[in-house]
Amino acid sequence: MQLPDSFSAFHLPTFVVISDHRQAKLYRVHDRTVELMGEIITHHLPLEKENSTIFVPGGMHAGNPKENLKEVEEEELIHALNDDLMRRLHQREFERLLFTVPEDGMKPFKEKLHPDLLSRTDLFLPKLLISQDLMDAFRLVEDARHPA
Repeated sequence: MQLPDSFSAFHLPTFVVISDHRQAKLYRVHDRTVELMGEIITHHLPLEKENSTIFVPGGMHAGNPKENLKEVEEEELIHALNDDLMRRLHQREFERLLFTVPEDGMKPFKEKLHPDLLSRTDLFLPKLLISQDLMDAFRLVEDARHPA
């Protein structure tokens, strides 16, 4: 996809990561060319019982799985994103990063993002854009990059 001339160019290869708590889409943008590089989707076991034990990194938690499921999925997604993006960074696929993350997940996302990735991040946009039309999502990213 090509961004319109009305958008500012991305002079350095940049990954724009559009995510929710379960999935992330990774777009590489250079100048005005946008290319989908991959998608990460968390996988979890179906939860059948009202109360059960959920295994998460660092131990297990008992309780209502419906309350913990979102947290477990977020942990899994951030871990997978860190692994994938660090591999891509070492392969020099990008130099800069931009993230769109739902507002309620922003704090844990920033806290768990690898420091090398955090240092390359130019923008955290607190918006849920995973289901948005791609051009509409990039329009919001453009507005956030260059506020009026």
